[in-house]
Amino acid sequence: MLTKKAQRCRDAERGLSPNLWKDRRIGHGHEDPAQLLANPKNWRIHPDNQQTALTGVLSSIGWLTGVIVNKRTGMVVDGHARVGVALKANQSTIPVDYVDISVDEDAEALATLGYAEPARAAAQLENLKQSQRYLNLPTNSRARFDALLPRIIVEAV
Repeated sequence: MLTKKAQRCRDAERGLSPNLWKDRRIGHGHEDPAQLLANPKNWRIHPDNQQTALTGVLSSIGWLTGVIVNKRTGMVVDGHARVGVALKANQSTIPVDYVDISVDEDAEALATLGYAEPARAAAQLENLKQSQRYLNLPTNSRARFDALLPRIIVEAV
């Protein structure tokens, strides 16, 4: 762990100013997915094969990050697909991360969050498959990964 001084030096080297970006996260918890409000401004559509792949990842790995919920509006900012697959799987609660942002900021977040993620994810998955980390996975884990990879890449392009 870096000292505060070392972190400030590292940030300065990267061109980051201290406190340049606000931390809009205000908490986390678990919610009944049926009680979460889908944001009507959400423009993303998640086809069945993407939802199947997401269900497979959640089943094998579990939750790595929560669904982002705007505490002011009560609406989902990011994670609509995760809420959908949780409802289909009859999950009683799911992890959520609460943020405090205005309605305008909410609209901007919906328009931009994850915009470049699919293509980047596909490239990263292909690179991972060539890495020692992948090669060191147990055979059954590699087989599950290999089965999911084509579905993920198809959705990315």
